[in-house]
Amino acid sequence: MFGELTGISSKGQLRLGNDVVTELDGSLPGSLVADLLTDADPAKPVRAELFITKSSHQLRRAVLTGPFFEKTQDSTFDLVLDKYGAPVTITAPTTGS
Repeated sequence: MFGELTGISSKGQLRLGNDVVTELDGSLPGSLVADLLTDADPAKPVRAELFITKSSHQLRRAVLTGPFFEKTQDSTFDLVLDKYGAPVTITAPTTGS
């Protein structure tokens, strides 16, 4: 997904928890974001602020701003990724009958 980032600018480094991260700003195609999140206007680019660890190059935070719920008003998703390597259990939803 983040290989599609365009108009990239580096905002420098900062500390995020125990990690030193590089902050990158850019735009993602709305259609690409719509594959993962809701997007009321996939034709409009989504602004992305990405925070990537300096040592392991892992994404720790992504702040995405775009027309997620309404075409005329931007909203923001703030995604924090802080448990790399932790076991995860995924179960199918149950159907109500």
